Amino acid sequence: MKRAGISLCIATICAIQLFAAEPEVIAIGVGEKNPTLNEKVFTNTKVYYTPSITVTEGAVGAVSYSGEPTFLSQWFSHDGAANDFLVIGSNGVVYDQGKAITTGTDMLDVETERKGSFAKSAWAVAEKDRTLNENRAPINPSEPDGFIRRKLPSFSMMTPDGEMVDSKSVLENGKPKLVLFFYLKPSTYIGAENDGGAAVRSKEYMQGRLESASGTEGVRALIQTERELFGNIIHGIY
Repeated sequence: MKRAGISLCIATICAIQLFAAEPEVIAIGVGEKNPTLNEKVFTNTKVYYTPSITVTEGAVGAVSYSGEPTFLSQWFSHDGAANDFLVIGSNGVVYDQGKAITTGTDMLDVETERKGSFAKSAWAVAEKDRTLNENRAPINPSEPDGFIRRKLPSFSMMTPDGEMVDSKSVLENGKPKLVLFFYLKPSTYIGAENDGGAAVRSKEYMQGRLESASGTEGVRALIQTERELFGNIIHGIY
């Protein structure tokens, strides 16, 4: 009986550790929340925002970022677009970083069964949870590996419902994770042509339709990740 109890205890501990190591997908929207985006369509992704970062759009599609947290706005400004990713180990240390490469040239490509490679490759790294020892040197946003072996400094994030949370509580919760960053222009209309049964033909809607090809580019990685990893085919996003 005693041996059986010990075996049960060991099995319970192993089950807890296995559950604790289950990876997560986190998406962080840069800047203001787009009021027309329904984050609930990303059923396997936890979405947050960084409203203290200001996004300025210049001529010929040029975009610059400023505000807090500074290390993120510097990273996005250096890369030219907030379409990056991090793989963070269960110890909270960044294992990998890069650009979230998506397939296709329009939204139809990522809403089909066409296979891509980014999400699966990044997820495989997160699942292995190959933790690194922390390098306490400051993050260098201008270097290709300037985040690797570092923990992210604490910063404030906002849930889609407007609740402010500390990034540490989300990104250092003992689980490995794939973190996707995205920018979605607040003025882009996201949704179907009918709203509550009535046809939408407002100026904002029509402008949003014109911007859909470029304005929704920031959520492609989220759509593709949901499809490739979880079989969640998302329609009506634009």
